[in-house]
Amino acid sequence: MSSAASPTLKWSFLGAGVFYGFFHNRTLASQAEEKRFQQEWARKEKLIAEAKEKFAKLNAPKGDSGVITDVNDPNFDIDKYINYALKE
Repeated sequence: MSSAASPTLKWSFLGAGVFYGFFHNRTLASQAEEKRFQQEWARKEKLIAEAKEKFAKLNAPKGDSGVITDVNDPNFDIDKYINYALKE
């Protein structure tokens, strides 16, 4: 190899490496951003599902007699439940 071609090849490879590194970094950054977006979306879907579940539980229809039999329900009345249980 001639002495004039050696530095030219070195600088060419250096420039190619810099360009490759720049574009590869942009690709990795966009993939990481997409992954963060997907994780945030999944978190929001989970929160929505939990909220729907809690809403359905709180607004569940009462039994045929109108007595709430779920002890964890905030509207649970022990007196009504005891009277209901004694009737059955």
